[in-house]
Amino acid sequence: MVEIDSHRTNCPKCHAALPAGLYEGTGTTCPSCGLVFSKYRAAQSAYRSQLDRSSAPADKPHWLSRFLEVPESVSSGRFYTGAIGWVLFVMWGLDIAALDYRSGEINQSFLHGPLLIFHEAGHVIFRLFGEFVTVLGGTLGQLLMPLVMLFALLRQNHDTLGASLALWLLGISLLDVAPYIYDALAPQLVLLNGATGEDGGHDWIYILRHLGMLAHAHTLGRMVYLAGIVTLLASALWAATLLRKQWYVMTKRSDA
Repeated sequence: MVEIDSHRTNCPKCHAALPAGLYEGTGTTCPSCGLVFSKYRAAQSAYRSQLDRSSAPADKPHWLSRFLEVPESVSSGRFYTGAIGWVLFVMWGLDIAALDYRSGEINQSFLHGPLLIFHEAGHVIFRLFGEFVTVLGGTLGQLLMPLVMLFALLRQNHDTLGASLALWLLGISLLDVAPYIYDALAPQLVLLNGATGEDGGHDWIYILRHLGMLAHAHTLGRMVYLAGIVTLLASALWAATLLRKQWYVMTKRSDA
């Protein structure tokens, strides 16, 4: 389109010469081609506004909004699958949290086995950083695994509901670590080699003794257990918020 010129003396369409002031008039037309100048000015104004909007820098979403993104279209199957999964995982988390971490009963859950694999892998991965980090690496391995999953699902897949499940797994992993820390003061847990305490290569006896905190093992174990509970609650609340938004998207589409 031709740029707006409020002092135009020629028709923007046929370029015919115009009497002074004719272009600015209301309801006036070009004597040669019949162009309605008021409509042309309105179209030019709308075009300029559109250009201004398209050239304006897009506002970056607040970092928190990334954790609450939901798909623009949500099918009923996807929503109800997520809702049922939410109920099942909340119930599963409650069942694990109800087990006694002080006696190690909580380590009898099904997820202890898979988490143990990442625990042992952590010892191998972190062995390059010295003895202390190698021993601590077991716990780091099983805690970092769900965090890596969480950020991969958010950044690569934009799957916020899946990321909330990874946060749930982090909560379970914290619950799984709590008995190990608690046991360091008065060892009773039977370790992989069938022994207990230092004879079994107890990570947290070594770690807390190295830090001069062995006497606080029960307090630290209790704190990690409570951190696991809080993480599970945060995961449930996050997923519930996402499902609520998905419900809104799904019902809005069906009403359209």
